[in-house]
Amino acid sequence: MGRVLDSSIWELRGYDCLVFCQIVGCQGFDRSRHQSQVLRWTWQEAGRQYKDREKYVNVRSARISLPQSRNFTISDRDDLPPFDPRWSEWPCPGDQAIREALLRAHEDGSWGRYHGPNVEQLEAELAAFHEVPAALSCASGTIAVQIALRSLNLPDGSEVILAAYDFPGNFRAIQDSGLFPVLVDINPRTWCLDVETIEAAITEKTSAVIVSHLHGGIADMPAIREMADRRGIAIVEDACQAPGARLHGKRLGTFGDVGVLSFGGSKLLTAGRGGAILTERADVLQRAKIFCERGNHAFPLSELQAAVIRPQLKRLDQWNQRRWSSVQRLRELLASWEGYLSPIQLRADSEPAFYKHAWLAKSEQVATRLVGRSEKLGLPVGSGFRGFTKRPSSQARKVGTLNDAENAASRTVLLHHPILMHELAAMDWMARWFSWELAAMVGSRPDSESI
Repeated sequence: MGRVLDSSIWELRGYDCLVFCQIVGCQGFDRSRHQSQVLRWTWQEAGRQYKDREKYVNVRSARISLPQSRNFTISDRDDLPPFDPRWSEWPCPGDQAIREALLRAHEDGSWGRYHGPNVEQLEAELAAFHEVPAALSCASGTIAVQIALRSLNLPDGSEVILAAYDFPGNFRAIQDSGLFPVLVDINPRTWCLDVETIEAAITEKTSAVIVSHLHGGIADMPAIREMADRRGIAIVEDACQAPGARLHGKRLGTFGDVGVLSFGGSKLLTAGRGGAILTERADVLQRAKIFCERGNHAFPLSELQAAVIRPQLKRLDQWNQRRWSSVQRLRELLASWEGYLSPIQLRADSEPAFYKHAWLAKSEQVATRLVGRSEKLGLPVGSGFRGFTKRPSSQARKVGTLNDAENAASRTVLLHHPILMHELAAMDWMARWFSWELAAMVGSRPDSESI
């Protein structure tokens, strides 16, 4: 049963629209008599209802149906404006700082050099930004995970614990490093590993764990760090989806023995391709360099890539805050749909970064419909990873039932980050679209389908 949003948080956007609103104390409103009544409002009538709050709802003969509460839901979306394709664009076209960086690299010739100033300066800036002694750039986030594993000098054939729901490249990196994956379940509210789950999977063969921060979720790194030190295992911390995020004021990617970043084409810091590792350990850095150096860097980040990442890094905190504001807005607007779309749990002691924002749909059918409908319209909504729960025992050891990882693989709904950089009207649009589609499934409009 749907409600869309409280009028007190709706802002007029300057176009005629069907508004999500809540009637509080309206004259003549009797909830017991109007459970299924259809009200027809005009702009003037809506204005009279809200003028004491100075909240004038932009309604042009909107049709609003009442669910089984005092909150309204959409029954018609005829007035929903077309989706603005600019909300899905990334990298942002026309970025002047990136243009200037490209021109400088062209003018000084560094773009064509094996060794130029930009890679070295970017590595120094990444280390300073994360407050660690060293950063080493490379060709991708996936190869960065493999470099991280190799740099830890783990015994051949030893086990590395990994979430059964994670980026597929991490599973492959374990195998390519001569190690054996151990799959454990995730926390269904955070899409991350819990310390208890990790510790329960440790055996005498365990040498390390890969901890990924996914979809805005943040793992409890202080607890995992304490446990790993006590049990004598190493941590590879995958912050590819969360550059710049903080936990207890400390940047993600700096809690583990090695942290991993990605500069892939859709990432928050992007150069089309690229990655980096972060570490406080001199021995790890030395082994990483030895693994990479084969007469020359075997997996290099180019000068041109480094040049365009540098201006983005300077603005990352500002951009992350902007995305966070948008996420807060959208979560507030969709709060009453949590029975059908449960948002990822965010930590109060964190400053998150959103490469994607996750919801867990009530069922696979709900997730499939939302993602399918969004693809037809070109919206920045997608599904999650397939996960590893179906991998054979010859490829991985599985601990427990992995039910939550299985659910995440089939029921995750993701909103991609580019839209979060735009005005709050974009969040209002997405809230209205989600609400319309959910209302269609729960029976709040005539052509509804049952879930």
